[in-house]
Amino acid sequence: YFKKAIAINPKFFPNSFYFLSLSQLATGQYQDAKTNLETFIPSAAQTPGRMNVFDFKEYKVLIDFAHNPDGFKGIKEYLSGIESPYKIGIITGTGDRRDEDIRKMGKISAEMFDHIIIRQDKFLRGREAQEIVDLLVEGIKESEALVKKYEKQSDNVKNSREFEAITKEMEMQQLEMKLAEKHIKDANEEIGEKVVILEKAKKNIAAKEGVLNTKKGELEKIIASTEKEEKHFSKLSSEAREKVEERLLHSFNRIRTNYRNGLSVVPVERDACGGCFNAIPPQRQSEIRQRKKIIVCENCGRILVDRDLFDSIEIK
Repeated sequence: YFKKAIAINPKFFPNSFYFLSLSQLATGQYQDAKTNLETFIPSAAQTPGRMNVFDFKEYKVLIDFAHNPDGFKGIKEYLSGIESPYKIGIITGTGDRRDEDIRKMGKISAEMFDHIIIRQDKFLRGREAQEIVDLLVEGIKESEALVKKYEKQSDNVKNSREFEAITKEMEMQQLEMKLAEKHIKDANEEIGEKVVILEKAKKNIAAKEGVLNTKKGELEKIIASTEKEEKHFSKLSSEAREKVEERLLHSFNRIRTNYRNGLSVVPVERDACGGCFNAIPPQRQSEIRQRKKIIVCENCGRILVDRDLFDSIEIK
């Protein structure tokens, strides 16, 4: 029955419950032991005040009215199988226990809890509240040296969850390092490619600068050779401007500035404006050929002349 019950219900049981089951087996109460092992759940309904676990949203609460070192050891064994990043214990001492037992309860509490809160009930069983508190604190302080030793040995890892978290973090960091190394390698390769491109660009720039300097030299020679001619035409332009009305001269300059080819006077070619190629009506063309007034293109504003007049103008 005992083996069968264990196989059926492989849950964790407190040692006291095992002892109860063994005593039932020893006295021939096989069915009772089997039933207890199969149906036992540490809950307030079956064992009020003994290993009662309450689940909340972000934490769990275990209630057990342990009142001696053995009871505290049972809680410690139970909590050793519970994964939790931080364990807080609210403990109390029992006044009718020996000083040594109260110190042991404090020592065991320090071994299983990360933070301890000491409280006292109204019924102290023959002791003062501060006396019990002092004994518990003494037991807690006795375990400090061992706790520091354990912390040093475990490199400040308090439980398996933290160890797994640190291990995973180390693995993630190693992956990040490998990824960073790959990025560095790719960046170095890209830098190498950019260096080659930069060297080619520098060579191209040097070649272009050579061509530019050559062209600059040629341009300076052209400017020097045409400087006299430019001054001559500038003089003629000034003399011609003096003979033109200010209104027409303003329109002439505006048209030359606005249009890309700089043409202000264009001939009529193929019945269209020689600047914007907009169609010119026959009557307007007749007026242009009569040369009695200045006529402009209605589309672009250029001054229109007939082809004969345009070809008869010679540059002096």
